[in-house]
Amino acid sequence: MKKIVLLLVSLYCMNSADVYAQESCMPYIKGYRCYEFNYFDSLNQIFGKCLESLDSRYEVYTTFKLDTNGNVVELQINELPICKVPQTVKDYIAKLLYLSNGKWVPFAKSNQRVVSDDIFYRFDVIKRNRTIQEGSAEEMKFVEYYHGDGLKDEMLQKFFRSGAKTVFIYY
Repeated sequence: MKKIVLLLVSLYCMNSADVYAQESCMPYIKGYRCYEFNYFDSLNQIFGKCLESLDSRYEVYTTFKLDTNGNVVELQINELPICKVPQTVKDYIAKLLYLSNGKWVPFAKSNQRVVSDDIFYRFDVIKRNRTIQEGSAEEMKFVEYYHGDGLKDEMLQKFFRSGAKTVFIYY
């Protein structure tokens, strides 16, 4: 009987405990640790219809922080100078990130919830049914930029040093 009571109490304590991301841990969405792209992909399957009128590939770099409740704050959406991103794409990326509010595991230092450091994500918005010629022409534009002017781009270097995660969004 004592073992059953002890087991029930320990299960209750485990389920009711607050969960925090460790200081050395990358941020993650509850239930999607290391696989946030699956979360964004499932949202894209629901809301992705608004991108169907686009006809190109876009790369968007985002910076944001998580507040003490796991909400996205201070969102910045950055584009590369070689590829102007339509407002539709920027709004869509912001919508995806704001839909994740409250689902991120909050950060803690010394058992106190704190606002996270900058979190970096790269979103690649890609047309699903591109021909090989279209795809390779678009890729070459980005490759040439990365190996040319991109080496001098401070924002881009900051993203590369940060180990930004990439999320592919197909429309």
